[in-house]
Amino acid sequence: MKEKINNYIVNTIYFSFVLLPLALISGPLLSDFLISLSAVLFITFSLVNKEYKYFKNWFFYIFIFFYFWCLICSVFSDYKFVSSLKSLVYFRFFIFALAVWFLFDYKKDVVKYIFYSLFFCFLILVVDGYIQYFTGENIVGYKMHNVRISSFFGDELIFGSYLSRLLPILIALFYLSKISRIRKYEYIFIVFLIFVSVIIFLSGERASFLFVIFTFFYLIFMPNKYSKYLLFLVILFFSIIFIFSIQDKRISDRMFKSTFDQAGITDNFSYQHKGHFLIALDLFKSNKFFGVGPKNFQNHCRNNLKYQKLPYVCTSHPHNTYFQLLSETGLVGFFIIFSIFLYLCFLSIKHIFLKIRDRYYYFDFPRICILASMLISLWPVIPTGSFFNNYINIIYFFPVGIFLWLKDRKID
Repeated sequence: MKEKINNYIVNTIYFSFVLLPLALISGPLLSDFLISLSAVLFITFSLVNKEYKYFKNWFFYIFIFFYFWCLICSVFSDYKFVSSLKSLVYFRFFIFALAVWFLFDYKKDVVKYIFYSLFFCFLILVVDGYIQYFTGENIVGYKMHNVRISSFFGDELIFGSYLSRLLPILIALFYLSKISRIRKYEYIFIVFLIFVSVIIFLSGERASFLFVIFTFFYLIFMPNKYSKYLLFLVILFFSIIFIFSIQDKRISDRMFKSTFDQAGITDNFSYQHKGHFLIALDLFKSNKFFGVGPKNFQNHCRNNLKYQKLPYVCTSHPHNTYFQLLSETGLVGFFIIFSIFLYLCFLSIKHIFLKIRDRYYYFDFPRICILASMLISLWPVIPTGSFFNNYINIIYFFPVGIFLWLKDRKID
């Protein structure tokens, strides 16, 4: 009976994760249900089988501390109900990451089937994205939003975000599976990466374009056996987008001129982002230790007349992870997450140093891809979604689970 229950739990988590890439396209409801269900089932399995290995690691200790800190910040906030509710259920995301680690341990073929699922979603989105770009609408009739591609996401302009954030995970899963050992499939996959990268550029999402650039340059500069091939890939990528930029001035203006403006390279730095950051800093100054509570930026923004006029620009969140953490969780919450970013940077530097000094790869290529995935989520200078958003947290924590699994096993 116990074995039957265990098999049911493992198989349910297994199918939930295989469906997850598709569920993310459908919206936050189904994807959130799948990861919440998986988290509950994983805790049940751990308790029934006294399997506590996955809870005895630095990741769990850090995030359990961050979780309770968010609860404390909520208790001391002005809008306790909203903040406390969000903080209470936030627990499911890092349990989800542990469940990923657990499943990759128990189901050896899960890498292959999650790769198939994610690749299928990428393929459908990429084909549909090109159709929408060239014809003005996708296969189900959704039209472009001016110069922005949305594909099956409709009014949600996260087409490029989905592809760019999951791209390094797709690459990692490909090279973790046995499919990559067949040379012709590897060539096909590399060509496919070009099509993915170009459509992300054409999507008109500046942050997503920067994510792709960061990912490829990170994979090149982190020494690995594919570095020289990736350099060729990047040269080809920039050559293609150069051609598109000449042919389409609208996309050129948005992706280059506006990107430089947003990055502060010109004098026209986005006043909207400045306005968001000013509110975040003002809220941080009002309570440097606890902040105003998770998800309370919006409440303070909308209920304070001071923030309804320039130079402030009111919004739902500051559009930057670290400004949000400072304003909503204070210095402690900020340093917890920023320390993880610094740790990932330290691992990257260590890999480069060991390769130069000892001719030794500290990380294999799939691990480097997963590091890239986590780093782009925590990169300080790129506009981001809300740190406590359900949808984005699934994408944040999925590679964490793979990273913990890879860290726990030997390099093949």
